[in-house]
Amino acid sequence: MSNETVPAMILPADFYDKLDPLYREKLVQLEKAIKRVKTGKTLIIEDFCNQFMMPKEFWDKLIDIGHDDGRYGISTYLNTIFKHSIYQFYFKPGQLASALTECDQRKIYDFDYTATKVDVKDLYYPHKDLQRKLEEYERNYACFLIPKSVLQKVEKMKSLYCKIKAVEENVEEWFEVLMELNDEEFIEKNIEYRIGSDLTNKKLWKLYIEYLKNTNNKRKLLQTYSKYCRFFLSDFEMIEEYRNAAGRKRKVPVPWMNTYDFEIFDDRFFKKKTDLPKNEKTPEIEKSPLMCHFNAENASLQKFPFKPNLMNYIIKNANAYILHDLFKTCKWFYLKNPISICYKLGANYQTDQLKRIQFKGQSVSLPDSWPLPESFGKIYVATSLSSSPYVFPNIIPMIYCCTVKFISLSELNLNDKELDLLIGHGNVLNLDFWEIKDLSDNYLILENLLKMVPKIKNFSINGIQCTPESSKIICELLFENEIDNFNLTGIKNTVLEPKGFAEFIKKNISTNGNIVLEFDNSDDRKEYEANFSEIVNTFIDENWTSENGKPTFDIYN
Repeated sequence: MSNETVPAMILPADFYDKLDPLYREKLVQLEKAIKRVKTGKTLIIEDFCNQFMMPKEFWDKLIDIGHDDGRYGISTYLNTIFKHSIYQFYFKPGQLASALTECDQRKIYDFDYTATKVDVKDLYYPHKDLQRKLEEYERNYACFLIPKSVLQKVEKMKSLYCKIKAVEENVEEWFEVLMELNDEEFIEKNIEYRIGSDLTNKKLWKLYIEYLKNTNNKRKLLQTYSKYCRFFLSDFEMIEEYRNAAGRKRKVPVPWMNTYDFEIFDDRFFKKKTDLPKNEKTPEIEKSPLMCHFNAENASLQKFPFKPNLMNYIIKNANAYILHDLFKTCKWFYLKNPISICYKLGANYQTDQLKRIQFKGQSVSLPDSWPLPESFGKIYVATSLSSSPYVFPNIIPMIYCCTVKFISLSELNLNDKELDLLIGHGNVLNLDFWEIKDLSDNYLILENLLKMVPKIKNFSINGIQCTPESSKIICELLFENEIDNFNLTGIKNTVLEPKGFAEFIKKNISTNGNIVLEFDNSDDRKEYEANFSEIVNTFIDENWTSENGKPTFDIYN
């Protein structure tokens, strides 16, 4: 967008009808000033936002113009502008968001943003992508079995999110539901985000001010008063209330250049460093050396009021969480069934100097060709499994049970029993197979794989066979989740039927899902691909007509 391009009206005409009369006059003057000049538009808008609260549409304009003319390429200036925008309850997603804005966006329950890292604390408040965050945390950051208390908290937050969404149309009910979380940061950020989306919502402004009166944060209360009075310019009663709240001892430091007599302009308001929480080191406690180690010789005989066959049934059928609790409860259980619970088993891609088995919590990473020690005994792989063809032959005989949600394997030949062990449990959410074949060196068949993963969300296969019945069969399968990514590359034939595959997409792919196919070279490939692509894309266009998006379908050549 060039500096010359400014629409006839930044805000719709009906928006002006909702405005305070004095503020409306100021905003009309701003629009006229922007239209009148060809250069210096950013300075005009910035001058306005130094005196008044500014609607988000003008913040959008300011960011776009400032970015195009190179002014916001200056990091210090950009940081100041973003601090000012957050102060005015404007939250800008996208590449311009700094670490500061990322932090502020973290607890906004409906905000689209990409977190650089998911922390367990991100699971403690309602958010539209809470399930995705849990899965990302499980896959990439957790190294222990996630405590049941955390999983229960996630379910509670999902319910609270639904409750919040159900009452959004009623501001007072919505406000009350927010209070149920008892998290000040969550409450305040979501109120500020909603006010920033509609500055004319006077009822919400006043509810927020009343809320802040009951907190110990007088500074935020006074700053919120100052913002309200820079939008509702004619509300003289609120100005007096603000004056009384400020008191007579000290003037209120504000970033506004048009100060009241009980305020003082602070030209360094947005230049002060933000105090970030410091990571305090926990003092190390000197532990006395262990004098006794558990082993089969010193294990005490246990007598339970249950028959042995019942105890054996419990041990043999326990999932990873129950086994973990049993082992903590009594060492006898481990002695009877010595299983190493492994939350995450993966490859170690360190440099040659650092190649070694690495342990982190209940997770293990292995360098190529390194076997697991025999002392591991049997392994229960609970959540994530990734392995190279060099490591896998050494560990597959040791896997006693596998219930993983995330699995990534490459260049292996698996028999039916091994395949059933790895994915037949039905828990897999993300499956990534690269050149996986059966013992006859044949590629796996699409429908046979999909039957084994009813919870799948991300399905990526390189090297796969289809049959003339594949589309029909996979369309009839029942899946518990919508599929976000469905990638088949290296398809070995051109017999996948497009109309049935299009029905599979309609039935199972999420609204913003991605589907990618790539067929191996063959004589009829080009004509087949063109026909397949036309049928599927036409079907998608006809069946997804809402503004919420539609799946994307591509065939790679």
